[in-house]
Amino acid sequence: MRDSQPKPQAAIACPPRDPGTALRDYGLAELATAMDALANRGRHVHHGVHLARKAIRRTRAMLALGKPVLGPGARLIDHQLRDVNRRMSSLRDAHALVETLVRDVPPRKLATFYLDSAQPVVEDVTEGVLRTALRRTLDGIHRLIQLQVEDDPPVKKPGMSCRWCPYREECTEGRAYLRGDDDEVEP
Repeated sequence: MRDSQPKPQAAIACPPRDPGTALRDYGLAELATAMDALANRGRHVHHGVHLARKAIRRTRAMLALGKPVLGPGARLIDHQLRDVNRRMSSLRDAHALVETLVRDVPPRKLATFYLDSAQPVVEDVTEGVLRTALRRTLDGIHRLIQLQVEDDPPVKKPGMSCRWCPYREECTEGRAYLRGDDDEVEP
């Protein structure tokens, strides 16, 4: 009577995912989360920046853990994400400025978490921080007006990021900077 017992179902064969593909998919999902968070408008902008910075930190952690599987391109992506997160610190400072203007009371502290040091950097909100945030905001508005209204062309500004730039081979300014030939920019 063995034939009356149900036969086991054959398992559906799924090809195993290689770690590189799984890590890439995770990183892309986190970056999609960051982009969605940055789309927040109105009163939710600060929360969106916070969520985006967290998603980028998780992506950078994944890059650090997956470095052996992901290869040398992971380093370039990590450096670019680090720079993006640092620029978003300016948004955080600008938010402190807005909070000060709206409520007449600045927040007491701001925190930034840098993955490379694995330590939070807590800063007091001083008048200098608020003035710097205001200056950067006004500079950004001025530059946007130049680019979008006055049709001023964008300008290449060589710097430390030229070391990791994927266009460094065909960029004359970047190569000059990296050689130390650029008199206007300190290497």
